[in-house]
Amino acid sequence: MTRRPAPLAVALSALLLAAAGCAPSPDGSPSAREPGSPAGGAVRRLAEALTGRFSSEDQARSDPEAPDLRLAVTRIWPAREGGLWLYLELSRAEALDSPARQQVLELVPAGVDWIEVRAWDLPEPEAWIGAWSDEEPLATLD
Repeated sequence: MTRRPAPLAVALSALLLAAAGCAPSPDGSPSAREPGSPAGGAVRRLAEALTGRFSSEDQARSDPEAPDLRLAVTRIWPAREGGLWLYLELSRAEALDSPARQQVLELVPAGVDWIEVRAWDLPEPEAWIGAWSDEEPLATLD
């Protein structure tokens, strides 16, 4: 995977998309980190807030200038060391098979009041389209 130079922008974009008129779908409920994790409560809460399926369909219906976007974020690699790992896929509603963004995010405690978000681009991203819906997303990716 290739590390991105501005990792925080991805997570902030996801949070803003979720907060600006995107509602989680009923089947996109967040999953909690296992008890006793070294990642910490704040990291777990952020991961839970980012995890799910989101849509800007309502906003696009009411504003012809707003794109109809779909965002899917799911937990990956629960046994991996470090922070919490997420897979993010962002697509236009009319092009779900051609995502605009696919990334792996790692959420890591970085002091008392900070969380570092590290982001990587996927190698051969077309091979991972729709991986957010797999039972063990990106399980074969190192």
